[in-house]
Amino acid sequence: MINILQAELLKVRTRWMPYVLFLVMVGGAAVNIWLAGYVSWHEEPPDSAAQAYRTFVFPYSIATLLDTGQFWGSAIFVGILTSSCVSTEYNWGTVRQVLVRGQSRAGYLAVKIAALAILCTIFLLAALAVGLLFSIWATSLADAPITLDVREGPSLLEIVLMIGRAALGIL
Repeated sequence: MINILQAELLKVRTRWMPYVLFLVMVGGAAVNIWLAGYVSWHEEPPDSAAQAYRTFVFPYSIATLLDTGQFWGSAIFVGILTSSCVSTEYNWGTVRQVLVRGQSRAGYLAVKIAALAILCTIFLLAALAVGLLFSIWATSLADAPITLDVREGPSLLEIVLMIGRAALGIL
């Protein structure tokens, strides 16, 4: 079973689509942090810039990144990647070859879903990490303190719960 899972991961990793979708997610995080947050905060009058400030400043940005990550991750990344992998396998005729070798359809789909779940989890966490790096960078440019101990900010437990909620939303 492990060998079949490794083969599935190899098939998905050698395609270009996961990497393009990853770049789209990183681009979405950059737009969210820089354009919707930092640039808006920098150009708006001080009295109306509070919402833009909470969009890009760490740790407030964690909730923003996870919310947009759920959209980009589940709607775009997971949906497109899964449908593309299944349809290309069918078009290339590799599904027949796997089933002829004696693997059951349920086993084939279970391995395919497990491989895609592993790959999507890795890429989504990497996109979140890049978004957090953007947030920390923008926070330092705004001369704000980079700490989890901020007024009305999320606690460490709340951050873990937000990441868990986002993971369940995507899966």
